[in-house]
Amino acid sequence: KLKDGVDHVVSVYKKQGSYVGHESDGSVWTKIVDEVVMTRGDIPSGDFPPFYVAEGSTLGFYVHVTSQDSGSVALTKGSTTVGEENSADEALSVKYGLRVNDAEAFGTDISGSPYALKGEIRYRLCEIDAPV
Repeated sequence: KLKDGVDHVVSVYKKQGSYVGHESDGSVWTKIVDEVVMTRGDIPSGDFPPFYVAEGSTLGFYVHVTSQDSGSVALTKGSTTVGEENSADEALSVKYGLRVNDAEAFGTDISGSPYALKGEIRYRLCEIDAPV
């Protein structure tokens, strides 16, 4: 969720495996959403390309938001530890991660507390082993 009434520039990156130890290493991340300007709501589906996640695999995500105003992203601060489950269903588990406080992506000012983005993750299960 984004703070209303303020322009935000949102980029999303992904990497195979856990993000742990790679929070400040931009070379291991693939950008999948490239600086979408938005004021609130979902990232438009045309700006978020589909990708395949194999069953049982781990995928790390890095969401970078810049805006004119601090406190622009709604986060849930965990009362648990980094890597603990935040939410799950029968197909997907989302775990608590870390917050990077730098203005630029892949900075070094990393929180020690667990955080999770507030909002929704929408996905669709494939009926095949891998997309073609």
